[in-house]
Amino acid sequence: MIRSWLHVVLIDTMYKTNKQKWPLCEIIGMTPTNYNFLVAFCLMRDEAAVSYSWVLERLKDIYGRVQTPNVIVTDRKEDLSAAIRVVFPDARHLLCVWHIGNDVENMVDKLCGGKRNQQGKIFRQTKWNTLVNSLTILEFENRWEGIVSTRLTRNRRVVRYLAVT
Repeated sequence: MIRSWLHVVLIDTMYKTNKQKWPLCEIIGMTPTNYNFLVAFCLMRDEAAVSYSWVLERLKDIYGRVQTPNVIVTDRKEDLSAAIRVVFPDARHLLCVWHIGNDVENMVDKLCGGKRNQQGKIFRQTKWNTLVNSLTILEFENRWEGIVSTRLTRNRRVVRYLAVT
């Protein structure tokens, strides 16, 4: 299937899901009709760039040397990003919106009093999701101004964090 729908690949790593407590790396392909299919998975000894490079080289073997993915979607793991730049230098590397949303939720919780008050969850489900789903630049800019001016984000650290996210 990966040779038929080679354009988009999603890569994610899960932790502590096995007896050895090794990271489990899963690679998913996507069809033009938004169906996902498993391409490969493997247990990794660690999440170092060398390990990710080995995984991506094996993915390259699956593709064959002629074709490669156009887009690779991941979370923000720096070692994985570095390996993608080396193994698939022509592929666009995009960050997963779901993972970014989790990071935003956790950071807002951390900066606004912890998970007890659920400020991160509330922020993510309302302001953040609305911002991310903006359809135009003007809509995005107006929603961003709304976030910057709300009581929750008067905390400069939250606004600074969001500005670089």
